[in-house]
Amino acid sequence: VGSFFCLVTFVFWELKNQNPLFEFRHFANKLFTYSLIVRFFSFFGYAAAFFVLPFYIQDVRGYGADVVGIVLFTAAAGLGIGSFISGRFEDKRILLIFFGLTLAAIANILFVLALWMNASPLMFAGANLIAGFGFGIWLAPLWALSLASTDKSSYSLGAAIQNLVRNTSQLFAIAAATAIVTSIMIARGAVGDLSEIANDPTGNTARSFILGAQIVFLLSAVFGVGTMFATILVRKHESNE
Repeated sequence: VGSFFCLVTFVFWELKNQNPLFEFRHFANKLFTYSLIVRFFSFFGYAAAFFVLPFYIQDVRGYGADVVGIVLFTAAAGLGIGSFISGRFEDKRILLIFFGLTLAAIANILFVLALWMNASPLMFAGANLIAGFGFGIWLAPLWALSLASTDKSSYSLGAAIQNLVRNTSQLFAIAAATAIVTSIMIARGAVGDLSEIANDPTGNTARSFILGAQIVFLLSAVFGVGTMFATILVRKHESNE
């Protein structure tokens, strides 16, 4: 209650201040606000899956840290390639955002299928590459679109807000993924400790973790599809600018 009161007081204080520390008036710009919403849910959807993936490959499947590193590296490789390509098409921002988010959603669906099929790390690496490529495609256009909706004097603050949204989204995603997986594990009679996955000789902990991971990946795919359609709002208000 005290934290909420302080937050509300801070917002009102900043709105009345002529030289605010944090310019809340930016959120009156619908294009800027909708861009942040798309950014938040996009990172939320992928960060949850990205957090669960190493536990599955190493603790459930028994592969070493080197294999985990290779699987995770494919996302960075895809991100680099996607960013390079999207930077060449400055006039196709909305199309690139929609296409990139579509790829990210497809990747999350592939993660669910890979878990269900008990696939090799190679399939997870491929799905992660697609996800990273999709993120690289939509990140830069959405960033540019968001900043373009503000004046040049507010670029630094706009960039800071976008980074804050990204970090907040990832923290919420990790917390949500952990809560879902551990809740499923406890409900099925396993210890709600991710470090115990590989130590349970009965395999119940691993099976419970896989079920929780499937739910996390499925929810990530839902968030991915949702953000795809959220770009319609961004496109609508870009046309009005």
